[in-house]
Amino acid sequence: MKYFKAKTKDPRTNVADYRLSVGLLVSFGIIVSILMYTFWKHSEKTEINQGKIDQINRIESLSRKLETFSIIATQLSNFIRENINSKKLTPNEIENRLKEYLRSAPQDTIYGIGIWFNPFQLHPKRTFYGPYVHRDIQNGMTLTHEWETVEYNYPNQPWFIEGLKNNGQGIFVEPS
Repeated sequence: MKYFKAKTKDPRTNVADYRLSVGLLVSFGIIVSILMYTFWKHSEKTEINQGKIDQINRIESLSRKLETFSIIATQLSNFIRENINSKKLTPNEIENRLKEYLRSAPQDTIYGIGIWFNPFQLHPKRTFYGPYVHRDIQNGMTLTHEWETVEYNYPNQPWFIEGLKNNGQGIFVEPS
């Protein structure tokens, strides 16, 4: 029968193995650290890019909403202009039509509707006529003539002047 005898290593070999193991562990740690740093940088860039994509999507969505609003407002404006200006209507009939038009307009898009005539256009003795109907939580709808005053003088307001320049087409102006 053969017996195996365990070999003992030379102490110098143990130190070399230890150094090799420590060197491999340090190298492995450095490699893992570099990989983690690279992954982190890539993740950070991905997050930044995703943020930019999200911003672009929000901008495009807002742009579509504004375009839809613009189309609805322009169509409604053209419809009102054609249906009121093309007929001889009394002030009462005009006001009732504005209420009907507002009732049929989308609530989330159109808050109010008005029409402002040139001075003396509706009646030779009436300088200003500009009824405005807007949504009202308490009454559902409110008709007002508050912009017909001499002090406000709507024919001198930028929105009225721009509307005349654009032949009555729908326009957007800064609030005054």
